[in-house]
Amino acid sequence: MKIAKKMAMTAAAAVAAVGLLAGCTAGPAGGDGGDNAFVVAVGTNPAHLNPAITTDNSTGFVGQAVYEPLVLLSNDFELVPALAKSWESNDDATQFTFHLQEGVTWHDGEPFTSEDVKFFFEEAMELHPLGGPIIAVMESVDTPDESTVVLNLSEPFGPVVEAMTSFPILPAHIFAGTDILTNEANMAPVGTGPFVLEKFNTGDSVELKKNEDYWGEQGDVDSLIFKVMPDNSARTLALQSGDVDFIPETFFELAQRSVLEGDDRYYIFEAGTQPQQMLMFYNTKNPVLADYDVRQALLRAIDREGVSSKVYLGTATPAIAPIPNQVAWAIDPSIDFTKQFAYDQAEAEKLLDAAGYPKGADGKRFTVSLNYITGLPTFAGTAELIKSNLEQIGVEVNLVAEDVNVYVESTFTNSTFDLSVIELAGYADPNLGSSRVYVCNAGKTAFANASQICDDVIDTAFIKASQTSDRDERMGYFTEAQNRIAETLGAAPIASAFSIGAGRADKWDGLDEFTGYNFRYWSALEAK
Repeated sequence: MKIAKKMAMTAAAAVAAVGLLAGCTAGPAGGDGGDNAFVVAVGTNPAHLNPAITTDNSTGFVGQAVYEPLVLLSNDFELVPALAKSWESNDDATQFTFHLQEGVTWHDGEPFTSEDVKFFFEEAMELHPLGGPIIAVMESVDTPDESTVVLNLSEPFGPVVEAMTSFPILPAHIFAGTDILTNEANMAPVGTGPFVLEKFNTGDSVELKKNEDYWGEQGDVDSLIFKVMPDNSARTLALQSGDVDFIPETFFELAQRSVLEGDDRYYIFEAGTQPQQMLMFYNTKNPVLADYDVRQALLRAIDREGVSSKVYLGTATPAIAPIPNQVAWAIDPSIDFTKQFAYDQAEAEKLLDAAGYPKGADGKRFTVSLNYITGLPTFAGTAELIKSNLEQIGVEVNLVAEDVNVYVESTFTNSTFDLSVIELAGYADPNLGSSRVYVCNAGKTAFANASQICDDVIDTAFIKASQTSDRDERMGYFTEAQNRIAETLGAAPIASAFSIGAGRADKWDGLDEFTGYNFRYWSALEAK
């Protein structure tokens, strides 16, 4: 049965969710959870399984098979009921009412109620990298009954419902009164979703089984296995051998696309509706990188067309602005970083000379570290190309390849990096995805602004853009923010990408409908 038909039949058809990013298969028969096992290859080891406190790919891909948000967003950018069956807002977007599905239980048998949502809004949302904009205007949360939640805002915030697609709801009876970041349930999650955790073999795999008491509609997957495979080529070989059924976007090695295309055994998909942007953070507390002209020079020295064509193999384009190229309506024609900071190594060298960093006798100006996450093909490729570009102008670069957990600490928590590359999802609206890269991040939330720049003009512009639904007015505020970002340059936009993934079409029907905006429609999968 096709997803479109299922959605027409019942809202539950579209609520089995997993994925981001951001946002990270063996076929039928096998596994302890049932007859049909679906094995997903991920490139990094999840630090934990709570997607409500991170946008890490592996954690998201696994955790959101267990947890669910209030609302989902389809690939056609349509809002789809999930834990909330319906919703409405007042005229000025300061009050949003969510009517919850009834009869939903957590995996431990406890009922899901409005108190869980209230707890998430009041105590957990601030820990999510995308929670800041809503927390800033949230005034109160009311629960008139067990199936109704009313979110009251001090100021209008138009994309509230869109934001809900990114927040997996946590059980209050497990997390309330605890330190959410260290709660043991992060390693042994209890959700409402279509799969229940069986084993978390750190560094090796995560095994889940079908939730027999799931409130929504399910597909043919009885056991779900996420296999940690850091080696890029090994993931493709496992797909070809049949040991893996699915390689999600982010973890698919683009060079292997030509190997699989044209073979009916494989399904290649583009997750183009989820705008991704590869960018490079500067640590502005580094005395050298504190100089704006140095930051500008380094950006001018990077061949962003080369990143798009050589690293992304044409599935990306050089970033025009701090907002991904795909979100064209929010980018004023006057903004074009490919022209404002055009690739020009001679000009980059002049800027560094003028800034007081001439080449020494050994041809070197200074040395920086460049951090990136291992197991992600485009991250490594981008870092290597940037290293080559910068060393051509006399800047020595030490590449630092890190497991995602170490990367989060060095780039976001401890700020021990110099330069750091990462690909971040734009999500459904610039106020949800792009803004987090540039607004003040004094609390050092992961997968948000790592530059340590706090600028009132940028912050205010993004806030004002969130307070109106008029697209032209919003674009004016986004233009103001992006022009100021060009004047501060805490992060350098490198490339806007379309994510590519692959699956075994000879083993599973429904792969074309399985991949959603930032989740998976598990109910679409039918074993052959």
